[in-house]
Amino acid sequence: MLSSDFLTKFKHATEAKWSEKLIDPALYGFQFQRGTRWNEGLSDETVTEYERVLSVRFPHDFKAFVREMNGTDLATVNVYGSCGEPQRESVGFIRIRETLRP
Repeated sequence: MLSSDFLTKFKHATEAKWSEKLIDPALYGFQFQRGTRWNEGLSDETVTEYERVLSVRFPHDFKAFVREMNGTDLATVNVYGSCGEPQRESVGFIRIRETLRP
């Protein structure tokens, strides 16, 4: 099971890496933009409300993760390497909306 201590360390380590890493145009695939940060986590009430609305029970590790951090603040960049396709922004790490209402 994911502990709060592990998730906090993971959050800080990834944000530190993202603060200095640039997009590598030679690598194929999704890359985090420089300066990407995690969004704040969700409250227990919001997680419970999502479970109720979707009629599901989220696994413990998923709930622990979204309570600590909820997606990223910047989109990822999909890099196509040297094939000639231009880079494209895509959704960052998926973020659950904080409210179920429009």
